[in-house]
Amino acid sequence: MQEIEQLVKKFSLIPLANNTKLPIKGFRWKGYQYKRPTIEEVLNWYTCFGNINIGVVTGRISRLVVIDVDNERQLLELLKVIPDLFNTCYVKTKRGYHFYFFTNGDDIRSTSSLFGLDGIELKAKGRYVVSAGSVVSGFRYKYGKSLTHTNEIPKVIIDEYKGVITGDITKGIEIPRCKAKC
Repeated sequence: MQEIEQLVKKFSLIPLANNTKLPIKGFRWKGYQYKRPTIEEVLNWYTCFGNINIGVVTGRISRLVVIDVDNERQLLELLKVIPDLFNTCYVKTKRGYHFYFFTNGDDIRSTSSLFGLDGIELKAKGRYVVSAGSVVSGFRYKYGKSLTHTNEIPKVIIDEYKGVITGDITKGIEIPRCKAKC
């Protein structure tokens, strides 16, 4: 539970279905791009939904972007662009790695091929990743380097993927609630 408390302090979280990467059926997670859940809400998810995985919402709300690497060969190419990649917090996934980077609140666009590299995604605005400690298809996601090692986003990513949003992004947003019968 200490791991969950640490995540709640830093990021916006969502409940994912047990043993999957998918949000709980019927759970409206998009509101959590604008509001972080409290520790009480997260603990209630376990009461309402049972054994769940946790997703970390990327983008402005969490001040977080994640590089999702599913291709070992392309990882070598990415290391040419970001040589100190393994110096930041990272999570070992079934097919590769999630590399965590803090942002200063800039709106960074998500992309399905970071720097044109297939199998390497930038998860930022409007996305989420499976957290360490979660189990997907029998594989437990685990930290290679802990959250305390999370570095600032490399300038090369900001230069390439920074977007601009104007206006009040919280207007008209309905915050989701747990409506499951417990």
